[in-house]
Amino acid sequence: MPDYEYIIIGGGISGLGALNSLISEGHDKVALFEARDTLMYTNTWMKNTKLPDGQGGNYTGAEFREKVLTNLKNSHINERIFTGKRVFYIDQKEQKIHLRNEDGQKEVYSYGTLVVAVGAAQIMYGKYLLPGTRGGRFFTTYQVGEMIEHYPFLPGKKLVFFGESLYTTDTALSARAAGLSVTVVSPSEITFPDNWSRDIVVYNNA
Repeated sequence: MPDYEYIIIGGGISGLGALNSLISEGHDKVALFEARDTLMYTNTWMKNTKLPDGQGGNYTGAEFREKVLTNLKNSHINERIFTGKRVFYIDQKEQKIHLRNEDGQKEVYSYGTLVVAVGAAQIMYGKYLLPGTRGGRFFTTYQVGEMIEHYPFLPGKKLVFFGESLYTTDTALSARAAGLSVTVVSPSEITFPDNWSRDIVVYNNA
C-alpha cells in the first residue's frame, strides 16, 4: 500500500482546492507538499483578485490569501499540509516522490495518484523532474509575473497570454503597465477595464 492515496505537489490555490475536494469526497490518505514555508505565495504580490458576484467583491492577492488561510486554520485539511518540503525527484515508475525538508534531510513517499499543482518556477528548473516540458520562449503566467515584479529583466517585448483566469488578466495588465505589447487568447469570455481595451488585444472564445 502506498504511503498516501493522493499526493499533491504545490501549496497554491489550485493545490489547496484539490486537497479540499479530495478530503470532501472522503479520501483520507492525502498529503500536500509545498516547497516554501508560505502557502499561496503567488497571491502575496497579486494586485487584484475579484471574486464572483455575491462572494465578497475585490481583494488584493494578499487579502484573498489571508481569507483562504484563515478558513484553513480551523479546518480538518490543515493537518494534511506540509511546508518546507521541496521535491527533487519523481520516480514515476515506482510511484515515489523524493523530497528534501528544510534541514536538507531526504524523505521518500509513495503515492497512488500524483497531483502536480506547482508554480512555474518548479516547472522551469525541473524539466526533467516534473511531467511536461517547457520550450524556450514559452513561459507560464507565473513566470511572467515574477519577471515583471521581481527581476531586472523582462520576458520579451511582445507577449501572448493564453488563459481565462483572473490571474491571467492581472498579469496581462502588469505587463502592459511595464510597456509590453500584450495579446490575450481566451477559451471563454475575458474582459479588461475600458481604459485598457485599446491597449490589449483580446481574442475571446478562441
